[in-house]
Amino acid sequence: MTTSRFRYIQSVAAGGFKNMAVDEILLDECRRGAIDGVLRVYQWAPPAVSLGHGQSTDLLDLRACEKLGIDVVRRITGGGAILHWEEITYCLVLGRETLPVLKWPRQFARLMGVALCEALSSLGVDASLSPGETRATLEDTRSSRGTRSSLSLGEALRTPEDARSCHGTGSFHGAQSSLCFSSGAENEVVVGERKLAGCAHKFTREAFFSHGSIMTGYAHLRIVDLVRPEVGSITMSALGERSVCLSDLLQTVPSIETVGHELRKGIENSFGVLLEEGRLSDREEELAGERALTKRNDMEASRGIGGTRSNGSESGRDTDTDTDRSNGRGKGIGRDRDRGRGSSRDMGRDSGIVTPPRVSG
Repeated sequence: MTTSRFRYIQSVAAGGFKNMAVDEILLDECRRGAIDGVLRVYQWAPPAVSLGHGQSTDLLDLRACEKLGIDVVRRITGGGAILHWEEITYCLVLGRETLPVLKWPRQFARLMGVALCEALSSLGVDASLSPGETRATLEDTRSSRGTRSSLSLGEALRTPEDARSCHGTGSFHGAQSSLCFSSGAENEVVVGERKLAGCAHKFTREAFFSHGSIMTGYAHLRIVDLVRPEVGSITMSALGERSVCLSDLLQTVPSIETVGHELRKGIENSFGVLLEEGRLSDREEELAGERALTKRNDMEASRGIGGTRSNGSESGRDTDTDTDRSNGRGKGIGRDRDRGRGSSRDMGRDSGIVTPPRVSG
């Protein structure tokens, strides 16, 4: 591949609606040709649950989420629900015309996995890519030119094997299949047989898109407390047997700056691009604020919560980065952590569940 120039952005921690809105706007801007590509790394404050594009909110006990100060937001990608807590998240957007050699969704997913493994190897983690099915969404939507743009499997995928390995979004049945870290997909990052990073991709005529979570601690396991009993049951220990985190693999959990630096190098090597330090443009910030407000109002409307929020209130909530919020504390979560009950190390004792064993890396 020829070397191209793209942006690298490390964002401040933000709420779930703002984070997902920024990812969506970056994809939109890439699709209309305004940007060539972006790698963004970020964190969540307070913690939030993101649902796959086709998942119903019926999966979750929404009152329990609200009580803990945990927002519920919908992604534009498929896959299972994730509690974003104690993790470092990435988003990669690449324009298809800027990298003509990069033609096929499966090729993109593979290169993304290789970049993640290279970054983790630089940190001292012996990670590999899993077999299985690539988690991808093939979009059928209006193009930036305003005409109907249907991306068929035949157009998007190179071989019958590609068609079988890329699947669209849909409903999930049962708690186990509804949670991201209780199931696997092709080209996801694992240590042994345990998932370290959950990834999901979206492909359109104009762009490739991927975002994913690299777990730094075990707090994401607490999603089992947020799943409605009628959906099914899965314990923290059972979910923990399927996932692993950096706090178990390394003596010291690396900072977002360190992880972002290594992931940046991995992306550059895998895709043959040059990522220049940058930030969101004023236009991107404005559009993301509007999109975050829309996403919040849409979610609240789907839950039967009346009223709408203004841009001011949404912006204030999602950009607040004081000490408590930047440490990942929601309402009840912050108080529990202050009393020593909210950390991933302690939650096993509180729930009668043994914290997952340490895995050598």
